[in-house]
Amino acid sequence: MNYDKHIEEFSKIAQEYCTWVETKESKANDAFYAQILLSKLYCWGIQLPDCETTDEFENDSIPLHDHSEVVKLFSDFPVSYYSQVFNAEIIPSEEPCIGDVIDDLADIYKDLKDGLWYLENTSTVDAVFQWRFSLGVHWARHALGAMYAMLCHEK
Repeated sequence: MNYDKHIEEFSKIAQEYCTWVETKESKANDAFYAQILLSKLYCWGIQLPDCETTDEFENDSIPLHDHSEVVKLFSDFPVSYYSQVFNAEIIPSEEPCIGDVIDDLADIYKDLKDGLWYLENTSTVDAVFQWRFSLGVHWARHALGAMYAMLCHEK
């Protein structure tokens, strides 16, 4: 299967998401737009191919992101805390924990931005590995939790 289209679409949406986060404009009316971006990211992200990294992947040059500065960009976002079950495979369910949409959006930004850095500075393979790995272990949970919280907030 040729994954070039999947990689191209995902990288475009990742860039769109990061650009949206980085804008200093109010995000008070952006919950619907955030849901669209997150659903596209998830849809294209799960279609990214599995791959191995190149020798350039362990690179000390990758920039650090100030989580608190990213969180500040969402100061007026209309949704924040929500209740969630951390592990849906435990039945009966464990005690709910508290999720935070703003933290979710900031964490997703970091994972996507790291992949974009690899795309620009090392290789497409390293970017895809970063996005695919971080999707599986980190940002998919954040995206799905945030989308569900925003859906509930609309009612």
